[in-house]
Amino acid sequence: MIGREAFYNPWMLREADARLHLKPPPPSAATRGQLLAAYLDEVERRGDGAEYLAMQPLLTLFAGERGGKAWRRHLQEGWKGAKGERDVRAIVEAAREQLPPAVLESG
Repeated sequence: MIGREAFYNPWMLREADARLHLKPPPPSAATRGQLLAAYLDEVERRGDGAEYLAMQPLLTLFAGERGGKAWRRHLQEGWKGAKGERDVRAIVEAAREQLPPAVLESG
């Protein structure tokens, strides 16, 4: 059942290796905010027209966190409200404002 949990709570995979091997995660692990920035850079770099698919893993990135429901709602509304070619970074940045800094800085 890892597949469902990974879909609905992808951040849990960050600690999977540490839990399996009974060791703490590396101190250099990125925060959610850093991961999000790197992900957006990669989406823009690829520019392959698969923006819709790129949005799917972001929907649940903040599941269970303060502001997580507002994050998801803003992503969905931003996607539906965009006309023509969609700017994934603009949609994500608008949704990001719904999250407290402590959630973005968590690692």
